[in-house]
Amino acid sequence: MPLRALEIARTALSSYQTALEVTAQNLANIQTEGYGRRRVLLSAQSNDGGILTQSPVMGGMGVLAERIERAGDAIVEAQLRTDLGRLGLAEGRERSLLRAEALFTDLSEHGLSNALDEFFSRLQGLAAQPESMVARRGVITSAQRLTDGLVERYGDLERLRFEYDTQVETTVNEINRLAHEVALLNTRAAALGPRAGASTVLDERDRALSRLATLVGAEAKPQAGGLVDVLIGGRRLVAGATVHELGAEVDPLTGMRQVVFGEGGPVVQGLRGELGGVLAARDADLPSYLASLDELADALRTEINAVHQTGIGLDGTTGVDFFTGGPGVAGLAVNEVLVQAPQAIGASATGAPGDGAVAMQLAELRAKLAVGGGTETFQSFYAELVGQVGADVAEAEEAKTACMGIVEGLRMELDSVIGVSLDEEAINMVKYQQAFNAAARVVSLVADLAQTVFEAASWR
Repeated sequence: MPLRALEIARTALSSYQTALEVTAQNLANIQTEGYGRRRVLLSAQSNDGGILTQSPVMGGMGVLAERIERAGDAIVEAQLRTDLGRLGLAEGRERSLLRAEALFTDLSEHGLSNALDEFFSRLQGLAAQPESMVARRGVITSAQRLTDGLVERYGDLERLRFEYDTQVETTVNEINRLAHEVALLNTRAAALGPRAGASTVLDERDRALSRLATLVGAEAKPQAGGLVDVLIGGRRLVAGATVHELGAEVDPLTGMRQVVFGEGGPVVQGLRGELGGVLAARDADLPSYLASLDELADALRTEINAVHQTGIGLDGTTGVDFFTGGPGVAGLAVNEVLVQAPQAIGASATGAPGDGAVAMQLAELRAKLAVGGGTETFQSFYAELVGQVGADVAEAEEAKTACMGIVEGLRMELDSVIGVSLDEEAINMVKYQQAFNAAARVVSLVADLAQTVFEAASWR
């Protein structure tokens, strides 16, 4: 009996020591992001029929720390990753558009809206003083400021677009790195099985999966043996320990990188996450702004040139374009002939002294509905473009705010399942400590009983 009681006490000491260690680990990681609370599963150790257990009154041989379970909720975790992909999409687009919006800040006197206004005001001044060289140089200077502003704004947007294109390749490399990390962790999790170390591996894998969801909207599909497959656009990025890498290949038609499965593989469809947001800005939003600037430049060049060609300069020059370049913003500039000889500006309709009729016609183009299919003036069209950029940013911000609310709610719900509760762990620690002390007391009592038995035997 002493040996049997000692074995029972030994299992209790071992099991409750493990339980105390797990509790300490939980408390140590109470602030660790993505840490899943551990719980020791204790079970009664059965009577195996050995020499120590051959007793009609014994029903077992103590307690066994069968395994360490990691708390989790697969349904909430899957929904959280889905919404992390949506949040990443909104955040990626918002960040991209905020940089574009900064280019359309026209509050200063150097903005394009002010440049348009000054250009037409200078033309009106020339109509009043058609023979003034000062007025003519003022028209040229204001026109150059306008064309330089349009070309600069267009170039800034194009550079921003190419920067986002480079970002696509960087993000794809990060996605592939995380995919290999998940595949490695799959291998380690399968090898460890239900052992204690597997929980730490699963924590690491969950963090990688969450990052993949944020970056590209990846989905995780649990498989047998503790593995997970990672899917993007319905195709497997990770299958067990195998990775099917993404590529960023240049599309010969657009000159921009497109995300493909493998080298020369099909284009990935339905991308979400931050990568999807950057692609939305690069392929939809920025091209729309560039097209609007092209339309504005074309209309400005066409309307101004059509009127200016009818005018006569102080030197008798006529039929000269005011603006050159095109189509769109490409090469837009003031005609070098006029830059070198402002007297060639066709301000007059008759060539008579004091006749500024054509200059007045040019100035009156300010109010003409010449852009947007004949629905907008130059300035209202540009103001609408600036407003559209702001509206796109606001839309992205609203989407981000809505997604953040959903993600925070899901995180709170998941944390209620996997999070470490200080009060609960403190109670467990006291409970396990008392059980450990009780088992230690049993060992002491068994030792005293054995000593008594030995002494009694020696008296014979």
